[in-house]
Amino acid sequence: MGMHPTDLENLFYYVGDTQNGVRQLGDPLDVFAGPLASSSGVAELGIGKTDAATGFDFSLNGYQDDVRIYGEILTADQLDVIRLENLGSNLLGDLNANGSLDAADLDALTQAINTNETGSIYDMNGDGNVNAADREAWIVDVRNTYYGDSNLDGEFSSADFVAVFTAGQYEDNVADNSTWATGDWNGDGDFDSSDFVAAFTAGGYELGPKAAVSAVPEPNCLALLGGAIMAMVSLVRRNAKK
Repeated sequence: MGMHPTDLENLFYYVGDTQNGVRQLGDPLDVFAGPLASSSGVAELGIGKTDAATGFDFSLNGYQDDVRIYGEILTADQLDVIRLENLGSNLLGDLNANGSLDAADLDALTQAINTNETGSIYDMNGDGNVNAADREAWIVDVRNTYYGDSNLDGEFSSADFVAVFTAGQYEDNVADNSTWATGDWNGDGDFDSSDFVAAFTAGGYELGPKAAVSAVPEPNCLALLGGAIMAMVSLVRRNAKK
């Protein structure tokens, strides 16, 4: 095994686990330029880092579950997909591996869908594809909530309207600046009337947490939309008087 000197600067290494995430360990891995020799005839490449500076020695003890060596330079996006697939949380839908299903996870999934990512970590419904159906699965099945639940408290209510209108991104003419928490419920990057259509068409407004409403008939969506708009106007006027 050999390595050309000009390739040394491209040899980076990462380490991590499900508890501690992934770290890129400083400068590129130090290796000798030239073939690796062994008295047994079998070349060995140590996985880890050691140097003479006190406090900066690093090594990996025991067997390594997943060690990969690539013959090409991977992009930052490719590395991100690899680390998420292999070192992420065991919780389905927890894309940032922080142990919870939060808006950052849904935003990451939305971005992956909009940029045509194909990593299996984004496949929420297990059909082998990454598309809008996975976003639906994350909201409805994985997170067990409703479209419109901006604060992810398990309900779609007036509290969500307060949150999104406080953010102030409704039809602000700034392209792709909205997230789930600021009103982009349909995943197109903006907060506008189409998000209300998506949320009220899906139903769930003022029904409470799903576990408590399994036997309650779904109310008329158009009636709810009209009531919600009146509630929003009332909230805006009330806040304006303060």
